[in-house]
Amino acid sequence: AFDRKNILHVAEHNNNRVVKWRQGASTGILVAGSREGYIGMDSTTFNRPRGIVFDTDGNLYVSDSMNARVQKWPVRATSGITVAGTGKK
Repeated sequence: AFDRKNILHVAEHNNNRVVKWRQGASTGILVAGSREGYIGMDSTTFNRPRGIVFDTDGNLYVSDSMNARVQKWPVRATSGITVAGTGKK
């Protein structure tokens, strides 16, 4: 998904994180999830994120598939907030 500044963000399903890629960059920047790719279900980790989308305010929403929830990551946040789902499959 692209944010409002047209920067690409990728849900890395197998690495349990979201990374942003600026145009021309050779490495991505961690936005959400575990830097090491750890699986988790607290407010800072994911278990197989599948999709992402941004709202008009720039907040990031992550479909955390194996945790059966959607996490909202407000702009510049270091953790997410469950806005849908139970966290249990």
